[in-house]
Amino acid sequence: MQKLSSIHLSEDQDTCIWTHSADGLFNTRSAYDILRPRGIQRPALAKIWHRLFLRKASMFCWKVIHRVIPVDSRISDHGVCLPSRCSCCTTGHCEDIDHLFMNSDIAAALWRWFSPILHPPNSNNEYFTSWCWRIIQGSNLQSPFGFVALYGMLLIIWEIWKQRCKRRYDSKFTSIKTIIDQISLQISHAIHQPVFKTAPSENQLSVLLSLGYKPSIKSIKIKLVRWIPPVYGLCLNVDGASKGNPGLSGGGGCIRDSNGNICLAFAFHYGFGNSLQAEVRALHDGLMLANEFGHNINQIYSDSTLLVQSFTNNSSPSWECARWWRPAYDTLRSLQTSCCHVFREANKVADALAS
Repeated sequence: MQKLSSIHLSEDQDTCIWTHSADGLFNTRSAYDILRPRGIQRPALAKIWHRLFLRKASMFCWKVIHRVIPVDSRISDHGVCLPSRCSCCTTGHCEDIDHLFMNSDIAAALWRWFSPILHPPNSNNEYFTSWCWRIIQGSNLQSPFGFVALYGMLLIIWEIWKQRCKRRYDSKFTSIKTIIDQISLQISHAIHQPVFKTAPSENQLSVLLSLGYKPSIKSIKIKLVRWIPPVYGLCLNVDGASKGNPGLSGGGGCIRDSNGNICLAFAFHYGFGNSLQAEVRALHDGLMLANEFGHNINQIYSDSTLLVQSFTNNSSPSWECARWWRPAYDTLRSLQTSCCHVFREANKVADALAS
């Protein structure tokens, strides 16, 4: 009976929960995700689908990585024997993916031009598809240098294939200078649109400027952050943490008076969970402890924007957090207390207790 009496019953009506969505509401997208077959997950491959990249180049690079380009060697591998000659070379050479995109005359000239950004691929060391995959994994699209490196690689691969098809089927030849100008124009058009968060090194910036690329980089603004004690009464600072997100999680916080003196501090281990669950549980436990010890809280601080906004919107941030969020929300309403957002630097004590 004691366990039953300790269960908090919300005044909200009982509702059905769809556990496969964050808000607990059914939607066809989450249902489809459950039923659809899934292949091998390669998160790094999502980089080639950047919204500013030429879609044809992205699609073709995806085909190259999966080695589904209809070069002569691939056609022969499927039982269709035919004489092979690389259309991008002045001297005769059998056409395969590695030769066409690494060692053909057009490929060698384009990679040589782009060598200040990317070290040219070498057929003696690795396959071309392996080299492409390594570049994709190592590129940082938040940096202008990584953005240009990846986009330049996509455009060069796409231009090599275009020139190969033009020479083979239309007998049309385009000069290397014209191809380079077309690639440079595409990169220049794309790099001027975003504001990059990560600044390149001085050497990288000089290389970009030498090629005519002038990226916009987000300026770093220094902001003074400090913890300000409450004007009167007590304040509660809470924080939650999850190692791995989801992973082992915990929460903590402290109650301080207007002089900055700590009246109460706590730290809990919550087991397996995500960071949002830990944030909500830390707030819930802090309010319950404050009520148990008779502390009247006048202000609450958290560095979780999502948690603070949930109280403004009167909606739990996730159905998984609802069992702790609802009692906390009811307590805030009864105390007529607000939950405010602070920067992590002003929440150091709670952060240390949660970690």
